[in-house]
Amino acid sequence: MLAERDTWLLFFAGGLIAAPVLTFAGLWGVPYLVQVHGLERSHAAGFTTAMLLGFAIGGPLLGALSDRVGRRKLPYLGAALVHAVGWASFLLIDNLSATALYLLFALIGFSAGGLIIGFAFAREVNHPGAAGTVGGVVNMAVLGFAAIQQSAVGWILDRNWQGAMIEGARIYDAAAYHAAFLWLAISGVGAVLAVALTRETYCRLRFDSDD
Repeated sequence: MLAERDTWLLFFAGGLIAAPVLTFAGLWGVPYLVQVHGLERSHAAGFTTAMLLGFAIGGPLLGALSDRVGRRKLPYLGAALVHAVGWASFLLIDNLSATALYLLFALIGFSAGGLIIGFAFAREVNHPGAAGTVGGVVNMAVLGFAAIQQSAVGWILDRNWQGAMIEGARIYDAAAYHAAFLWLAISGVGAVLAVALTRETYCRLRFDSDD
């Protein structure tokens, strides 16, 4: 299993897609929207919830699409591309309306749901006897990369902190958040590259159980 190149590519793809969503929607998105855009916390939470809902809906739908078309690489790569472009748009387009931002966050989350394809993909590129282990390896990347990126974003914010505080809490400016969130887009690009280097299975096991 560990000698199979595609296992590692799918390991990194899953982690690099999941990490930005879990970092933004799970930790840093609400503080960013409150501190930079001046939203109330409840309103800000609505935006991050849109991303998480998109994530929850995208997984089953994109997984079903993959099964229906009989491909793993093509739909996974398409989802990864949309995900990367979504983060790039978030960073590069200023003054998005509230509606546009809701839709963008939902699209980012929906496309990130494509990582579910990676679990079936990873199972198919390995021996059937390693199916459970392979799933655990990919899942470890999803959780592990998110934990690392959440901490990394916090470190970058602290490095760019200008000294502002309110009630003992550090307040970061837009430039600090932009520097930190740049890594969300870089992660998205990394996921695209990882998926692009995989080999298609056409939804079939690459190895027989007797191999």
